[in-house]
Amino acid sequence: RVRQMRYLILIAVFVSGCAIAPIFEPVFEPVFKPAPPPKLTPEIVARQFEAAAFDDGLGLADPVLMRWTEPVKFFFLSESWGHALPYSIDINRINKRIAEAAGTAVDVVLDFDQANLTVTLLPRRLFYQAIKRLRKKLPNAHQIAATNACFAALSQKQKDGTIPAAAIVIATDISEDDRRHCIPEKFYQIMGLPGDSCVYRPSLVCSQDTVLELQPADELLLAVLYDNELKPGMTKDEALPLVLELIKKRWPEFIKDE
Repeated sequence: RVRQMRYLILIAVFVSGCAIAPIFEPVFEPVFKPAPPPKLTPEIVARQFEAAAFDDGLGLADPVLMRWTEPVKFFFLSESWGHALPYSIDINRINKRIAEAAGTAVDVVLDFDQANLTVTLLPRRLFYQAIKRLRKKLPNAHQIAATNACFAALSQKQKDGTIPAAAIVIATDISEDDRRHCIPEKFYQIMGLPGDSCVYRPSLVCSQDTVLELQPADELLLAVLYDNELKPGMTKDEALPLVLELIKKRWPEFIKDE
């Protein structure tokens, strides 16, 4: 029996004058035993970075490097704090690692007006209501709501690459393992790495993996994305030569060579 649920990765980028576009990345169980993953190298990690940062499936003519330039402050939307407790424990744990890798604060706030990220906890039967404002661009919204356990939406200014706001919605009536997979996956994506790639595995950016924690190479991707030598708004051609250099430079911080 396939225990794994299909997830929606809905990274809706709001660009001035541009339409909203979703990414759908369902998870499928392989029908054959995959080959052993290749040995991790800086070049392989650089290819994963390229896909996660630039190949977001949105069809933008000129995708640019995206990241937050202000601390991430998230606000819980839930029936009660008690209801949100299991989620808050998992979120605090993963956000500590994200903040350490990225070198930027990711903290909960108690005032909705101070938040630039909302984390909404809902039963799956209410998912459609959470995305109905995108209905014109999502004709299969009912199917999405019925078959996915979590999604995220990312607001991006296309020209300068800064992320001013984001939203995450997670189902409350899912298994503990599903919850513990959804949380790191979605928080990782809204940091500016929404694309899917399986160049190295296991990884949070590989839709074929169900991992519950950031992998060392995933942390390296975040550290490189938020390195001061990279700037939001860089094109792929501008960023990638620097990315490989930074991966090699910071490799010993995150990767233990065999």
